[in-house]
Amino acid sequence: MRENSKLLIGFFLVFVNGFPQSVEERISNGVELHKAGKYDQAIEVYESILKEDEKHIEANYEMAFIYSMLKEYDKAIKHCDVVIKSKSDISHLAYAIKGACEDYQGKPDKAIKSFKEGIKFNPNYHNLYYSLALTSYNQSKFKEAEEAVIDGIKVNPYHASSHMLLGFLKYDQKERSKSLLSLFYFLLLEPQGKRANQVFTLIEQQQKQGVSREDSKNITVNIRSDFDKNDFGTAEMMLSLMEASRETEVNDNKTDFEIFSNTNNSFFKVLGEQRKDKKGFFWDFYVDFFYDLIKDNQMFEAYSHHIYQPTNDSNSNEWLKNNAVQIEKLMFWLETYKHTY
Repeated sequence: MRENSKLLIGFFLVFVNGFPQSVEERISNGVELHKAGKYDQAIEVYESILKEDEKHIEANYEMAFIYSMLKEYDKAIKHCDVVIKSKSDISHLAYAIKGACEDYQGKPDKAIKSFKEGIKFNPNYHNLYYSLALTSYNQSKFKEAEEAVIDGIKVNPYHASSHMLLGFLKYDQKERSKSLLSLFYFLLLEPQGKRANQVFTLIEQQQKQGVSREDSKNITVNIRSDFDKNDFGTAEMMLSLMEASRETEVNDNKTDFEIFSNTNNSFFKVLGEQRKDKKGFFWDFYVDFFYDLIKDNQMFEAYSHHIYQPTNDSNSNEWLKNNAVQIEKLMFWLETYKHTY
């Protein structure tokens, strides 16, 4: 009986209302079933197509996609390989799924190989760079991870996860300024949600780094002995000094938001003034961007409120509510900004 019902379902998938469906229509039906969580039925659609053409590219890709979600990784990889060998315009997507499946199987070296092959095939697909960076990062291959995530940001500077990963990576490497710059850019792209809350907490933690208090009159600031040999040393010393002065008279009448905004403005300004002939991705991408941002007071005010959302500050939320146009201008400026790197 079960076999008969499967045959009837298969017949229905090929014929609707008495009319035969094209392969494209069946693929579309399968995608809709997938979206609805009806994975078994979607698989039956694709299997009906593969019985007619076992190398059908889209059907193999959709099968790989579903099996990866069902954690049936060997099956997913099998279908990925068909798509990859076709060298079609979606083969790069199959490389991404294959690498992810290999990573989930506990085979990071194979995953890294797949991601690299995918990048070679299509160097304009940023997700492959991010996947390569994440897998490398999880293997503590920090140099390879940094190179991959930066290459990915160059392809797509609006991929929030890449900036977050770079910020975490630089935090692990104790490169405070580089971590902060990456995380500040992440918050511009994603100012709400669990990840934004996590990033904001890490930003505050790093801004307070090197400062310890016994009470408001007994504050110790620890400055790295090699700060003058570090391109970012002056800015990091300034951060510590500003944190140390947080509870002094100069800040008596300032809100936490105002202190946060002023600290960030000073940080970006010091880095921008030190820019000169310094080279490297962090100077070219982040420092130039934020230095240009603070030159427009209204734009920087909008940015400050925008990234302060994780605090759920009532005054800041009210400002955002009343200044939606300023946020739109900020987003337009972000979208049209021309990075040089």
